[in-house]
Amino acid sequence: MEYMKKFTLGSAQFGLDYGIANEDGKLPEFGVQNILSFSQKHGVTHFDTSEAYGNAEELLMKFIDARQKYRITTKFTGSSAGLQKSIFRSLSNFSTSECISLLFHSPNVLEEKKQLLEMVKSCDIPEKIKIGFSLYTIEELETLFKLKVPFKVLQIPYSLFDQRFTDYFEQLKSQGVEIQVRSVFLQGLPFKNDEFINYKFGELAQSIIKFKKYCTDKGLDPAELLLLFPFLNESIDSVVIGINNCEQLDKNIKSLLNVNKFKNEIFSIKEKFLIKSEKVLLPYNW
Repeated sequence: MEYMKKFTLGSAQFGLDYGIANEDGKLPEFGVQNILSFSQKHGVTHFDTSEAYGNAEELLMKFIDARQKYRITTKFTGSSAGLQKSIFRSLSNFSTSECISLLFHSPNVLEEKKQLLEMVKSCDIPEKIKIGFSLYTIEELETLFKLKVPFKVLQIPYSLFDQRFTDYFEQLKSQGVEIQVRSVFLQGLPFKNDEFINYKFGELAQSIIKFKKYCTDKGLDPAELLLLFPFLNESIDSVVIGINNCEQLDKNIKSLLNVNKFKNEIFSIKEKFLIKSEKVLLPYNW
């Protein structure tokens, strides 16, 4: 399936009680094992993790079937020593993977630590490792451009509600950058009841409730539209999706069969629910 190449399984919930709308908490180990087994049997080959996600990396190492082709994206924070350590750890932990994307959690550390910046610029990185950045804001991307930092991968938030980085896609692709996106469901906020959303989220709530009403009036599944939207953007190489059980994963995979069916519908609402305020969109402000 064409769009499965973009599907990346997120693992934050494997090691953390992750997500503002997550009512299930951290997944039990047997649940993680079932999900990873199911995902690989159904064509998922890319997994997203982080050293900050509790024991998620450890569980991926334990349960991924190394006989099958797979790719890893992982993230770290820290110094030049931390970068070297993370490279070594990633090569060791995922020695059987085809490629490892190693992302800084923030580019701001590069402004503060010249040694780290010079190390990244020197490109003294093993061929199997692709260095990149996980960003939250446009300012962070502008910092990378200002410092002239070479990078091969960028992971950013992107959804029907949040398309702040779209204006940079053409430039990034011309530079050969792999674009990964996350937060397509805004941590599950659109699936909470309107009272909860209205109580806490102001401007964000207005767009979400408007979207939910649109789906109800049209007889559409809001989860399906939110999922399919990023897969239709040709500039996007990878879409990170977090799930809590095999049933959710199965539904998401089957939904990808409907991408072309909903293409016109999705394009028609591309800018209908956009939120312009970056402050409102940042999870650490919720």
